[in-house]
Amino acid sequence: MVLCCRVCDADAFPHARRPSLRGVLKLICAHCSSEIPDLSRYCSACGEAVGHNVTAAHGRSGSFALNPSEPVLTASVLSTVLPHSTGARSHVYRQVLVAALLLPAVSAAFGLLSFAVVSAAVLVPVFYVVYLYDMNVWEDEPVTVMLTTILLSALLGVGFTLLWRNSGFARVRLPVNLVVGRVQVRELLVLGVFVPVGIVLLSQIAPVLLASRPRFNHMLDGLTFGVVSASVFVAAETIVAHHSLISNLPTSVNSINGGLFVSVLVNAAVIRPLVFGCLIGLVAAEYSGLGTGAGRMSGKYVRANVEAIAMAVLLSLGVYMFGLLRGVEGALLGTAWGVAILVAAVLRLRVRIHQALLEEAIDSLNEHRDIHDHAPGRTDCVQCDAPLVEGAHFCSNCGVSVFATSKGTAVVPPRERQLVGASSTSTSNGETR
Repeated sequence: MVLCCRVCDADAFPHARRPSLRGVLKLICAHCSSEIPDLSRYCSACGEAVGHNVTAAHGRSGSFALNPSEPVLTASVLSTVLPHSTGARSHVYRQVLVAALLLPAVSAAFGLLSFAVVSAAVLVPVFYVVYLYDMNVWEDEPVTVMLTTILLSALLGVGFTLLWRNSGFARVRLPVNLVVGRVQVRELLVLGVFVPVGIVLLSQIAPVLLASRPRFNHMLDGLTFGVVSASVFVAAETIVAHHSLISNLPTSVNSINGGLFVSVLVNAAVIRPLVFGCLIGLVAAEYSGLGTGAGRMSGKYVRANVEAIAMAVLLSLGVYMFGLLRGVEGALLGTAWGVAILVAAVLRLRVRIHQALLEEAIDSLNEHRDIHDHAPGRTDCVQCDAPLVEGAHFCSNCGVSVFATSKGTAVVPPRERQLVGASSTSTSNGETR
């Protein structure tokens, strides 16, 4: 932060008592040269930490743009895959998800094993549909979003699974059916390469289609729709691929296969939907770009696809190889491997989204000095309730991105409002609001 004179722009002494020239001084951000309010902890234009907060926050890496109370490099899943849930809402979503995760466990305890597997598979998609509704991410177009992300992804998931299960790959054993034995090349190629690559390429179709529309072309839209599309695709794939297992499950789990069954539930309910959700969320966010236009192909989008395919293949190969080990140990090792891949996917997504939000702010400043106007009626931060500076990208007190709120009150840049055909309305006395 640089303290400058409004008249001559000379640097003042930041550690001395503030001098005055006609009693008027201004604070200038050293990173983007924007004027910021006095006593700010973050620049409201570019989001960088200012003043003594630079050391406290280790730059901006110590404060995640979507949840400043967390560092960027932390494996917090909910604040990553639910970008619009800030403040008190994040705690509500966390409690709801924990309660929902108990459903498969309780069902299994009462002998409803088939229901436990199915409920585990659809848990994340249902949770995300509630999130879309609550945060109005579909921007009052629920039919379009539901048909694209839910129905299309489900149909693609069912069709793809039927394709590889009922074709020449029909004899391939699923990881849950593997017994001690040698690696079979066909199984390794199908389960370890063909299936994960197919999931990555096909589950991104729906979010890419939505990102091609100006209304849903922001990176956080791409992230959100990428997660829900991938989770729906994986849920459909899990149910279809394991239909024989689901229809023939016993009514109780004994001590011998208990660990194996628990690993199936954890993989179906948590690991696979969230891993592929993070990967496709990253791909769709890169396709959306920085929110400055319709979706586009780019080098970052291609690189995100390569990263997603590599991590998906690593996940599937690890689960397959550990599935060859005897008994519960192999299942638990496969689950631990999946958790490690999930952590890596979450960290990669957090770093990229954090960087992209900061880059978008600078991009907006470089292209036009009139930065984003926050939504009409939103004058306080959703994270800390501090007043927002007019036209802010970030809260000057806690540093949260103003995009991290429900779409009903989210920031809409002027040029995006023009793209979607929005226009200012007038009040009865002729004033524009």
